[in-house]
Amino acid sequence: MPKEISRVLVPYEDIMIGEDFNGRKLMKNIEELAASLDENGLIQPLVLREGGPSKTDGRRKFFLIAGERRYQAIGRLRSPHWAPPAGADGKRPLRKRAPASWTQVEAKLVKGNTQENSILNLIENLQREGLDPLEEAQAMKDYMEKYKATQAQLARKVGKSEPYVSQRLTLLKGTTPEVKEALDKGVISTTHAREMVALPPTRQKSMLQDIEEAQRNGKKVSVAEVKQEADRHKAELGIGPTRESRTAREVPEYDEEKVALARRVYQGKSFDVRPKAALVEQLGALLQRLQRPQLAEASRVKTKAQVDTLEWFLGVRDTLS
Repeated sequence: MPKEISRVLVPYEDIMIGEDFNGRKLMKNIEELAASLDENGLIQPLVLREGGPSKTDGRRKFFLIAGERRYQAIGRLRSPHWAPPAGADGKRPLRKRAPASWTQVEAKLVKGNTQENSILNLIENLQREGLDPLEEAQAMKDYMEKYKATQAQLARKVGKSEPYVSQRLTLLKGTTPEVKEALDKGVISTTHAREMVALPPTRQKSMLQDIEEAQRNGKKVSVAEVKQEADRHKAELGIGPTRESRTAREVPEYDEEKVALARRVYQGKSFDVRPKAALVEQLGALLQRLQRPQLAEASRVKTKAQVDTLEWFLGVRDTLS
């Protein structure tokens, strides 16, 4: 990860968005953030890397690594015409800070290579005002292609599970523009879209129409219903699991030697499965630990193994290999 060099005040006009910045396509709640900055000031500084002097005016430039929403909100506050959003009475309150107070902004200067800066920006977006699912998937795909990273490597760097990364990337494969638009507008959830990917474009469109019609009538179409439609389509193509294979999967044959070993080790002890909520909570705690940039590599490897185990236990992954 990039190393912090210093904390400084930087002229806003000298800040630029660099090529190692995974910018968002859509900025959300900028006006609300601007109002918060006007009220409370900039609590979390921008993260920048220092560049060379400009060839035109000789002034040193700074490239934005993390904090684009704050950067855009400050741009609003620099305008003398900006005012906080209207309250419940329909009136706009007076602003607390003059435009001139945003001539310079506090920043954290970091030093790192382009890849380290890119992953820092992606983590920043995931941990704060999250990217839209499709933007997140595209940012992950861009990073993997640019740096030849695997899903496992990316998951480890951003503190997410491998299935999480895989499921996000699935959204980019075969999703129709109509489904992407519905996902962006919140008409459907990420899990709805992930199941709809298995359907051909025409059936994605008809399924989306069914969902919208149900919503207009005050009803909901569950993810399970979408999955059933996807499974029917797979069965039509002959790529879904047969009844025989499903039965075989429901009654697996276990390695008797390993089962006998486990019974000997835990002889006299009873097994009590914890509530699912408790297991999910523990999984969340481990994922939080993985997000710590200062976590030692040995601890990261150990924690990742614990995450894999819990994911297997919860059915998120099929194997522990």
